[in-house]
Amino acid sequence: MSAPTAVRLSVAGRCTTYVAIGFALAATGLGNGWLAVVAAAAVALLLTGWMLRPRLRGLVVTVSGPRRAVAGAQLEQVVRVRNTGARATTPARLVHRGCGVADVVAALPALARAQQAAVAVRRRALH
Repeated sequence: MSAPTAVRLSVAGRCTTYVAIGFALAATGLGNGWLAVVAAAAVALLLTGWMLRPRLRGLVVTVSGPRRAVAGAQLEQVVRVRNTGARATTPARLVHRGCGVADVVAALPALARAQQAAVAVRRRALH
């Protein structure tokens, strides 16, 4: 598992940040209290999103299936996700990108501590 990385905002998060800064500057320059309220609401939205972000640190993903295939062939693989963390996870979208095979997107249910979910997928060998 890799070390935690710095916080990266999505496009919506960056836009909300710019709106909060803009309204705060406008409230300061114009002396309008309502603009300060809008800026505070934007900051509250950012903080709420940060606090409710999914906890993915303890997830371990394993893939089983054939290691080699002919280009264009269909592969049967099983993608397993195990929660080794101390907390339960929230439902999430699993996107697995493998070298030389088509991407897999699957819905991942909430996993309690030490719980595991598995999905059998058919994917095409690309090259």
